Amino acid sequence: YLERATRRSLLGNVYLGRVDNVLPGMEAAFIDAGLPKNCFLYVDEIVLPELDDRERRKKKIEQLIKNGQSLLVQVVKDPMGTKGARVTMDVSLAGRFLVYSPDGKGYGVSKRLPDGERDRLRDLVKQLEPKGGGGLIVRTAARGAQREELERDLQLLEQQWAAIQAAAKRKTVRAPALIHEEVDLALEMVRDDLRVEVDEVITDDAATY
Repeated sequence: YLERATRRSLLGNVYLGRVDNVLPGMEAAFIDAGLPKNCFLYVDEIVLPELDDRERRKKKIEQLIKNGQSLLVQVVKDPMGTKGARVTMDVSLAGRFLVYSPDGKGYGVSKRLPDGERDRLRDLVKQLEPKGGGGLIVRTAARGAQREELERDLQLLEQQWAAIQAAAKRKTVRAPALIHEEVDLALEMVRDDLRVEVDEVITDDAATY
């Protein structure tokens, strides 16, 4: 993996964006998130608490969002060439062992885990109850993890989501604005790939160390 300080990935970043242009013919919208190019939001990526999935699918995009409206969105695809970033309103937050989707439902377990371990972790994650609801996915890094570790991971993710919501609602914050920035590559690698079989991590940078 390669990341330059001057050109960091936007994946996972959460923005308070402003609807710049709704495109009924494409069932999509351009969102101003304060980036060089407007972001692209498909109708399938719109999440509204007052509507369930079935009700939302019955409506056209111009019935769901309006020009000038502020939306909380997360980057799911980096800008490329002349295209801006793709965003979703279905925010998901990655921890060490879990992925938490505040607007999601149900439980999932990484298919990269062996069957016996998947069953064990599925039983454990079913015992977890996000305070505000939502869905959970158990990551591959959770192999061997105990319930207490999963609970701690969930608590941290819930705190992160609460902080994002609070920041988006502050009177001093106006769209477009960056609300939450994903960790840099070094922290991401430690979080996602530093498993028990890793003996050491080598860095040539004092700040990273």
